[in-house]
Amino acid sequence: MKVVTIRNSVLQSCSFLLYKEEKHDAILIDCGDVQPILDELNNRGLRLVGIFITHCHYDHVYGLNNLLRSINFQCKVYVTEICMIGLKDIRVNLSKYHKDPFVLDEDVQTILIASNCLQRIAGIEINCIPTPGHDSSCICYLIEKCLFTGDSYIPHLPVFTKWKRSNKNQALKNEEKLRIMSQQNGYIVYSGHWTKVR
Repeated sequence: MKVVTIRNSVLQSCSFLLYKEEKHDAILIDCGDVQPILDELNNRGLRLVGIFITHCHYDHVYGLNNLLRSINFQCKVYVTEICMIGLKDIRVNLSKYHKDPFVLDEDVQTILIASNCLQRIAGIEINCIPTPGHDSSCICYLIEKCLFTGDSYIPHLPVFTKWKRSNKNQALKNEEKLRIMSQQNGYIVYSGHWTKVR
């Protein structure tokens, strides 16, 4: 599996494009700047078939509507139920603090995912690991030896827990769980903000 890291312009967040070399389908984890995502899809001859969101905060979702419009909504968005609530509320997703408040477009096709579920899409098996704390909507994705942690675990930085829906005790517990998981299993950590640590 190939992973392409896209460094976004808002708060140094990251989006990740994943695909198997022998396939032309790709998935995306989190959605920031749209043009770099479209460029990567076009340059690699890929078709986006699924977007997985790590949590509902603005810096991880702000490009979602525009990206989906640009591909005629031909892609599904995978979210938890609590994340879906946040995607429809500018106070919960924190976009009220930005110049372009974000509310998920009604035309977006969403698939609600359960905690601890397994999804298969584009030849990729995605293990969904609930990690509330930074926000109640946080979920991580384990794909092969890659652990996509959003803001639940950013190596060398403490988890941020000062939002209204943060829970410091849960955040610290899940941060430690992810740290141990990654170290014991040799996972490559792809966090939600400009870092990659083995």
